[in-house]
Amino acid sequence: FVQFRGVKAAFLVPLVIILYWTLRRFGGGILSFFARPLTIREGAIIAFALGGTLIYLLRSGNVTFLKPSEFEDLVRTFLENVLVARPRNKEFLIGYPAAVFFLFFYFRKAWKILPVLGLFVVMGQVSVVNTFCHFHSPLLLAYFRGFNGLWLGVVVGIGALAGYVILSVASALGRKERKVFLVGYFGFGNLGDEILWRSFITEGARVRPDLSWVVLHRTGMADDLPPNTVLVARHSVVGVLENLASARSVAVPGGGVLQACTSLLSLLYYFGLLIFGNLGGARLLLPAQGLGPLCLPAVEGSILGIFPGFFAEMLVRILVDNSDYLTVRDRASLDQVSRLPGPPRVAPLTADLAFLLDGPEKIRMPGERLRLGVILRGSIPEAASIARKLIELTERLENLSLNPIAFQPVEDESPWVGNPWADSIKVVRDVREAMEIFSGMDAVLSMRLHACLLATIIGVPWIGIDIDPKIKGFSQDCGWDFLLTPAQASDAEALTECLNKLMNDPAEKQERLKAFALARKRQAIDDVMACLNRIPRPR
Repeated sequence: FVQFRGVKAAFLVPLVIILYWTLRRFGGGILSFFARPLTIREGAIIAFALGGTLIYLLRSGNVTFLKPSEFEDLVRTFLENVLVARPRNKEFLIGYPAAVFFLFFYFRKAWKILPVLGLFVVMGQVSVVNTFCHFHSPLLLAYFRGFNGLWLGVVVGIGALAGYVILSVASALGRKERKVFLVGYFGFGNLGDEILWRSFITEGARVRPDLSWVVLHRTGMADDLPPNTVLVARHSVVGVLENLASARSVAVPGGGVLQACTSLLSLLYYFGLLIFGNLGGARLLLPAQGLGPLCLPAVEGSILGIFPGFFAEMLVRILVDNSDYLTVRDRASLDQVSRLPGPPRVAPLTADLAFLLDGPEKIRMPGERLRLGVILRGSIPEAASIARKLIELTERLENLSLNPIAFQPVEDESPWVGNPWADSIKVVRDVREAMEIFSGMDAVLSMRLHACLLATIIGVPWIGIDIDPKIKGFSQDCGWDFLLTPAQASDAEALTECLNKLMNDPAEKQERLKAFALARKRQAIDDVMACLNRIPRPR
């Protein structure tokens, strides 16, 4: 055979090409990269890349200037004996592990390290191509060698990545920052949950300007973030763990996170996050909690199916006992705390954190036509029937104006699908828009707790549909008698009677709601202040 020429060039040219491309793609352009001052970290990375490239070139080709060590020879012999076709070091120790890290940092949007990792990825691929340039070797053996390099390299890469993640989280534990990690059902389009975390941060920033905020979020992207606030996406497991490990405290800013009616897995997920943060030294803060329901239907054939409710109660009890601060938002939650397993526990009663919102100064008085805002949940079987009855009622009554509103897209829109009102649904996308829409209503009919809360803050008389213990509990707390069962809301006569009663002397009801909201706002402000004061202040 004629000796293969240009081996060094074949190894070097692809590296130059990929380095140029990655610097343009992820480094802001090759010229700007060399024009701006380098940081110490960037200098170390470049030195590492140059050193690795030099060793790579010295060890490549028909003539090598850097011989393998005795230990490396032993490892090579072992791999040949075990795998028959020994994979090349450049593939299973450099190229494929670098590809695993490249994907990891790419999805984390850590662009700066990608040019260096791209360099090492191509080293492995060049080595694969070089394997097939050995014409004296059987083709099947070359394929076998490439396959062994691939699977072994992926295993090595995943192992190295696991080690990196462990070290990264351990490092974060040692550098506690003055930040609060907020846990909840955020970023799923539910306006009530968005109100909670934004209100908590706004008031918290006023009380504790020294703190920053990290919010667990479905996508990690949202508009108009409060100052000193970042979002971490749920799917970014490493990002979530790093932020939990480095946080001074982990908090659930109100809401119904500690419940099991959605699913036991949901409760287990939040339990794991809160306990991980707490074990890492973060203070566990649970202000204005809406506890329960914790009872679950038995799951046939499951160990947890025997006592699912008791298991859920034990999880909540552990969180309650390990919390540095705990308050509940309603009497139903207060009763739930007292029923938890173990010694009796008492939690102070406070207000829902949504009351931190400021209502409008002027209250709209009803006009000739009653503008009725309606929020129905598609997950409730009676919702579509109620929507049809409301449409029939609107067609009969000339002084009734129907205004479908969606707090959560899709679910709140589905009851109206198939009728002309589907095109007139007002999908509420943020708190400001919700305040504007509700301020233009004369009355509200709602299946959602936070729609009732928002109506109370604005001073709009409302009727709650009793599909959730939280709505009934809130109605009792504010002494509000306008509550219908789903069956009553589906009955035109019962609904009309309730609306007439609601709009009898609307000014008195508006003032009553505003007074209640003002009292609850003071409670919510005190609750946030007491909660955040559990975090030590800087000296």
